[in-house]
Amino acid sequence: KTMAPIFLPLILLASRSSISSNPRNTNSLQEITKTLSVCQSPGCKADGAEATLKKLTALAPSNVNVRPGSCASLCGQGPVIMESKEDSSGRSSRPIVHTRVRDAALTNFLLSQYSETDDDAMWTGRTKSRDTLSYDLLKGYDTVQKAEDAFNVAKDYVKAAQLFDEGLELALQLALRENELSSPRLEWLIVAHRDYAKVLVELFYEDNNRRKKGKNNDKRRKRSKDNELLKCAMSVAETSVTLSCGKSALSYEILAEVCCARDDVVAEREALRKVFKLEPENSTSLSFEVANRRRELGFRLAKLDRYLQSYI
Repeated sequence: KTMAPIFLPLILLASRSSISSNPRNTNSLQEITKTLSVCQSPGCKADGAEATLKKLTALAPSNVNVRPGSCASLCGQGPVIMESKEDSSGRSSRPIVHTRVRDAALTNFLLSQYSETDDDAMWTGRTKSRDTLSYDLLKGYDTVQKAEDAFNVAKDYVKAAQLFDEGLELALQLALRENELSSPRLEWLIVAHRDYAKVLVELFYEDNNRRKKGKNNDKRRKRSKDNELLKCAMSVAETSVTLSCGKSALSYEILAEVCCARDDVVAEREALRKVFKLEPENSTSLSFEVANRRRELGFRLAKLDRYLQSYI
């Protein structure tokens, strides 16, 4: 049975055009008054420190600097966070150690960062933070992480698409309202849009394969460019590029994948050219896996160039 694309993200189709004209509320910009260092030693990573770092980076108040930390020698009690405060002269307080900061404890810790006490304000010499953490933003983030698991672990593309749509509908505009496009706090949204586009392309191929097994379906099939799933995937991939300010090679790579599925060779070639402009194939900064992928894309780009040249 062919799945009806009932989850198509109409909010994303409408919101993409307003991203660049929806800057962060400058009233919420604050000086850094606190630093959270999340231990990234192997032991803490095994306890979920990477997820803790990612969530705090995305959702911590604007006056809090979140960064990877070195080993705190508290193995078995991770994730471990070292919290230090800074006064107006840059003087730091003695670090406070927080252990086992994950799941519900992580949510409570995150919410506590938005309820600065009078003692905190006295130490920093500044007014208390006026930031608030929206429940919808928090729920949207958690829903997107469930979508990532459904996509990357369970390979349940239908569930992943539904969760991505639900989570991004809750979180996208709220996150944009509080962050500039260049902010690292938006990285999770860039990744989410890339993965959502991948999910929609996978659903298109699955649906296409089902149609091919049916009878007389060739007469009823739409051109790839007219497919609703791919139209949606195109919008989501373009949103990823926009959120990254056009600086993410991976976002352009996903855009090229969508264009390939749509049989749009001109747009695919343009997206691939952007990939190599941002990250040349011979760049020494690429990992072995990414470098191999770039070589494959290089062959694809050369093939597209030859194909389009033959029509000139």
